[in-house]
Amino acid sequence: MGEFAGSSISPSTFSIFFKPITEGLGWSRSVFSTANSLGLLFEAISGPLIGSLIDRRGGRSVMATGGLLAGVGFIALSLVQSPWHFFLVRGFLLPTGRVGISGWSVRVIISNWFVRLRGRAIGLSVMGLSAGNTILPLFLTLIIPFIGWRASVLIMGALVWVLVVVPAAIFVRRRPEDMGLHPDGAGPLEQNREDDPAPHLFADTQRVIWSRKQALATPFLWIITLATSLEIFELQGLHLHLVPYLTDTGLSATLAAGLISMRAFLTTGGRFVAGFAAERYQPKYCVMAQVFAKALGIGLMIATTRVELIILGLIIYGLGQGGSPIFWEVMLANYFGRLSLGTVRSTTLPVQVLFQAAGPLFAAYVYEQTQSYHLAFLLFAVGLVASGLLILPGQPPRPTATLAIGRPG
Repeated sequence: MGEFAGSSISPSTFSIFFKPITEGLGWSRSVFSTANSLGLLFEAISGPLIGSLIDRRGGRSVMATGGLLAGVGFIALSLVQSPWHFFLVRGFLLPTGRVGISGWSVRVIISNWFVRLRGRAIGLSVMGLSAGNTILPLFLTLIIPFIGWRASVLIMGALVWVLVVVPAAIFVRRRPEDMGLHPDGAGPLEQNREDDPAPHLFADTQRVIWSRKQALATPFLWIITLATSLEIFELQGLHLHLVPYLTDTGLSATLAAGLISMRAFLTTGGRFVAGFAAERYQPKYCVMAQVFAKALGIGLMIATTRVELIILGLIIYGLGQGGSPIFWEVMLANYFGRLSLGTVRSTTLPVQVLFQAAGPLFAAYVYEQTQSYHLAFLLFAVGLVASGLLILPGQPPRPTATLAIGRPG
């Protein structure tokens, strides 16, 4: 539910507000993109603090507080009149909420509860994000012409409060050992688990404590950070500008929203398959397959203005997107273990968010210079290919110390 609610702030859904806000308030596209990038930069600044908090205290307070702030952010968004108001809301309030209710923080919480079944658990979680990106763009496209964008964002705020705040406060816990359980729902810690195949698959990393300094000293962390950053650069830039690109090619706003929802629907199905694939195959090979598919899809989208080729490109792209972020998250959790995953995962954020912030700004700059998105989208595809090639030779870190996990004393 957190991922579904968080999709209301994701680039794919939030891009539905792109033209209604900029045209309604007389702003340039750069204003919208700049506010989005400010929000990403704030996520990078707050990420290390939130990651350490999840490791120490669990995700309950993080998710509940994030849900409250996201709802307040949508209320504030309905009242904006000037760019600096928008920068404050989109650059601070909404990203503060989003980082707590969806994305990497939720996947860290999930990874603490699953080891052997981690791939499918994360896959099911991010299917909520895909479901939101399928349903909400169509829903918003239908209601904005009748009630306006200001009333529509209020509905998004109410949605976040209902789906996140109370459920997080009631159900979220730090990790299964705190309740006398094993990961993957295996049963009480005292139960004999000789038949459980998970220990021999993950015993080398699951009890390791990594400090931020130790994680930064591992070459693999830098490789995966750069590789993921290249995909994130594409993801943020293309998703925020995809609806304007489609309508600029002559498609109606309704058809563009329908194609966005179609892509998200395919991504949902792809994530279901990717969850199982991440448990069966080496994640780095899965990563290569999914980023190459996305690059091919982008190439088809920009090769022509023919609707059938654009649709084919979106189909291939959507299926490829199904593996992201599942393969990346499983790879990181498998190699660095559960106990410090919030710390390790948040260590990658500053670099990743710089690329996140640059993606939308880069696409907006290219458009304003050339009156076209083609060059920006082409370079996004090149970056995806580079990401897949970069991860191929990467070797996982070698842990040197372990810690027994049990009930907190």
